[in-house]
Amino acid sequence: RELEIEVADESNVGDLRRHLGERFPDLKRMGSALSAAVNADYCRDSVVLAEGDEVSFLPPVSGG
Repeated sequence: RELEIEVADESNVGDLRRHLGERFPDLKRMGSALSAAVNADYCRDSVVLAEGDEVSFLPPVSGG
């Protein structure tokens, strides 16, 4: 699923994770089991987001 979401200045990946968890209960249930990536680079929840960043949340088993 792909979404475009505006976040407040200085928001980080963790803020986005919490925001999406409120909208999507399944995402909230998976919590920290999901890895995060910003612009295709894995990252921690503390990474601050910038305009145009592409954020992905990936389940523990993901492949391609």
